[in-house]
Amino acid sequence: MSTKPSGPVGLKYGTGPQETARTAHEDKTLAATIRYDDEKEINAGSDLELQDANGEPFGTATVVHCEMLLAMCAFGPIRAYGAEYGLSTIPELLLTLNRYYNDTVTLETPVKVIIYEPHDITA
Repeated sequence: MSTKPSGPVGLKYGTGPQETARTAHEDKTLAATIRYDDEKEINAGSDLELQDANGEPFGTATVVHCEMLLAMCAFGPIRAYGAEYGLSTIPELLLTLNRYYNDTVTLETPVKVIIYEPHDITA
């Protein structure tokens, strides 16, 4: 049984995803992230601390939706929620995920799509 983490969950972001979160915050829209192997048990309602690559916080967020999907289906919820996401094609997604993770991510790999509302984003 999955439980909601007791405090904010820290998620590290590279420069591109940071800009996506900032854009969503400025535009008052939702943002998305796609994670492989979510050991943090993030669920709808989870509070996030958005961190840069060095672990320094640059904002907070609240998860409004998350679900496990095959990588080939990951853009469905992002489009359905009208969320900001820095990539637009599955090949870009696979290339990016394979840079971040040691395991090979393929079209059939389960990933977690997290749609969140960014708050308190710093410049």
